[in-house]
Amino acid sequence: MVMSFDYIVVGAGSAECVVANRLSEKHSVLLLEAGEDDDSWQVRVPPAALFAILNPEYEWGYKHGPESFADDRILNLERGKVMGGSSAINLMAFTRGHKADYDEWAQNTECSEWTFEKLLPFFKKSENHVSRNSEFHGKTGEMQIVTQKSDRDIIQRFLSSVKDAGFGLVDDPNAGEFEGFFQPDYNVSEDGVRQSASTCFIDPIRHRSTLTVQTGLTVDRVIIDDTSKRCTGVQCIREGQKICFTCNKEVVLSAGAFGSPCILQRSGVGPEDLLSSLGIDVIENLPGVGANLLDHVRFEHYLQVKPGYSVNENLRTSGSEIMESALEGLTDEKVRQIYRSHGLDPSIPSEELIGQIRTGPNLPQPDVQIYMLPFSVELLNHEKPRGLDLISFIINVEKPMSHGFIHITSREALTDPKIVMNYLKEREDLECLMRGLKISRNIASQRYLKEIVINEVAPGENCVDLESYIRQNVRSAYHPVGTCKMGVPS
Repeated sequence: MVMSFDYIVVGAGSAECVVANRLSEKHSVLLLEAGEDDDSWQVRVPPAALFAILNPEYEWGYKHGPESFADDRILNLERGKVMGGSSAINLMAFTRGHKADYDEWAQNTECSEWTFEKLLPFFKKSENHVSRNSEFHGKTGEMQIVTQKSDRDIIQRFLSSVKDAGFGLVDDPNAGEFEGFFQPDYNVSEDGVRQSASTCFIDPIRHRSTLTVQTGLTVDRVIIDDTSKRCTGVQCIREGQKICFTCNKEVVLSAGAFGSPCILQRSGVGPEDLLSSLGIDVIENLPGVGANLLDHVRFEHYLQVKPGYSVNENLRTSGSEIMESALEGLTDEKVRQIYRSHGLDPSIPSEELIGQIRTGPNLPQPDVQIYMLPFSVELLNHEKPRGLDLISFIINVEKPMSHGFIHITSREALTDPKIVMNYLKEREDLECLMRGLKISRNIASQRYLKEIVINEVAPGENCVDLESYIRQNVRSAYHPVGTCKMGVPS
């Protein structure tokens, strides 16, 4: 039997959970998710995010490359495969972005409703900001947000050093235009629980008769009527069996920058040459489907500090205890107790400082983001930890110029796609990172950090080929976009 609904929403990630919530107020909605429920301490307890993002049960296992302009490496790029999507495994920083980006989209793509001013009411509608009271924040929405205000000594040294280096401090990074450093807002509740899209927008309405949630289903393709060219439903796969669902109104395809173009391509919508080579009937030749892939590219600036300032050892020992205890079963509260006993705050993912800065005086808005962390991120990068007391400055390009692509490699839904990010293909991205490192080193040379820094571990003060080092070490900042563009055709 084929089940029919008013709307079918593909994917249960950040956008889709909100859409399913709003549509099911008045219409019948089917929400489809390839992963399973996010009912785990790994998802709920904020500092356990590293366990979630590296858990193959919760992510797709995508790899990209070889990257011709990044030392021909093949790299991991984790994306959420679980209720809540990547909002269930990410590091929870709540950042809307710069006002100018929204206004630029509205102006250049003919999406006139996408200005920051017109979108602000929708941001506020979804938001219950526990820490802020201003015209830029809501207090009655489904998603709780808190602001980190750490008094840990290393964070205070970060703050003093960026001020001494001449950078401003920003109170509210989500108020539109901003430049400087700030302690971030987090998608975390007042009682310290991750606020994934599923937790906020789906769990409270599971009882609605108008909402049906199906997990463990991989969407193979959208069904397009041959005559009208109208999308009428989806074909899915579960445990090798094909299942079809139809809709009376629309299919909302929002499976992410990787999932959505692959579904379209398997459905006959995409680059004609690619589809024909795989024996797929071409319904619409759209070369842009899967093209224009953009991502924030990053690398790390590591500094060894005197004992007591890095929390690397705290994270190592707490992580080891959690893994040992997991064999006997863990509750959320037990995990929180372990983090507390190792000197870590279990109510936030990490203590950090984030900066949005311009690397040149003539730039219209920030072009580099710098994360300042009291620990190193080798495990996140699938690298062996160095075993040192390290702090990190993570430098990434805010407006990358290098474009990549994603192409299916088979008409079968469970076959891995070909993903090439083309990191640093455009030299401006490399030079932007080099300018960012110069700023990072300047901050580290200020008095309050200089007092505790022993040496620069990476790239290293004696690194003579900085370009090669960066190409050998860049990787994703987990923000792929652009493969199903809006606006004017091209």
